[in-house]
Amino acid sequence: MKLKFSVLGLVVVVMSLLVAGQAKADTVTTDATTNQPLSGYVFTANRDWRWYENGQLYTGFRNYFGANYYFINGVRQTNTWATEWGKTYYLGADGRSVEGHLVTINGITYDFGNDQTFYLRGKVSGYLKDGSAANGGYRWYDNGQLYTGFKFYMGTYYWFVDGVRQNAGWRSAWGMTYYTDANGRAVQGMQTIAGKQYYFGDNNTYYLRDNPVNTRQNKTKATANGYIYDGSALNGGYRWYENGQLYTGFKHYMGTYYWFVDGVRQNAGWRHAWGYTYYTDNQGRAVQGWQTINGIRYYFGDNGTFFMRYYLK
Repeated sequence: MKLKFSVLGLVVVVMSLLVAGQAKADTVTTDATTNQPLSGYVFTANRDWRWYENGQLYTGFRNYFGANYYFINGVRQTNTWATEWGKTYYLGADGRSVEGHLVTINGITYDFGNDQTFYLRGKVSGYLKDGSAANGGYRWYDNGQLYTGFKFYMGTYYWFVDGVRQNAGWRSAWGMTYYTDANGRAVQGMQTIAGKQYYFGDNNTYYLRDNPVNTRQNKTKATANGYIYDGSALNGGYRWYENGQLYTGFKHYMGTYYWFVDGVRQNAGWRHAWGYTYYTDNQGRAVQGWQTINGIRYYFGDNGTFFMRYYLK
């Protein structure tokens, strides 16, 4: 109990002397014990810490325990910007000048360097390693913020969402449609995606066009008539068009008549047209003369008219 009383008494005495020293001069605070102007980080009679320089409350930077702190009227500043020597700095929650290449302040990421100079270099931009979980810890920053959209990098375009590179998927930008592959690269040329073919150009613009094969076919289909290759599933990819429309009915082709339904040539089967009955064989050709169909004899004439005249059971 005597020891505690002695320490407490000493603190009271020191504070009293400090107050007495302050009372002696308005501009210079002295240590009443040594009568010398105070300098350094001092615990005052107001029970707070202040930085004094030659007896005066100090404004500016001071190095203390290996870090730079900024003081205004002796009070250490926290969570704020400071300007000194033509440079800009930021003081963290502990009052220390921050440093590092990726320091985020109020949602903006800045570069303060890593060489213990602590000053602001600027807002960060580019594909930077910040330790995030995706894509090896890299994210794209633009003017200090995580970026969403396309960026050109390593010879092609990549799509980012909140800085994270996206891999395979469709993208929309600038009024166009794009596709990025499993490595996140925008594709071009002919591409097969989910079993369908798409064309993205060959001039480094990467946006989706009409398939050039389909484009040629569409132009042909719109302006021509006849048996046209359009890549359909049946009969080798050919269908019959009439004035740009898929045709249903008979058409004379290669010396005989064929029957089409929605442009597709029909093979073996009975057909009805112009009030008559016809039969097309396995090649889709209308037959004539005597024919045996399902065990019954039919006669389709021999004069190039192809319709059925009669049959024999």
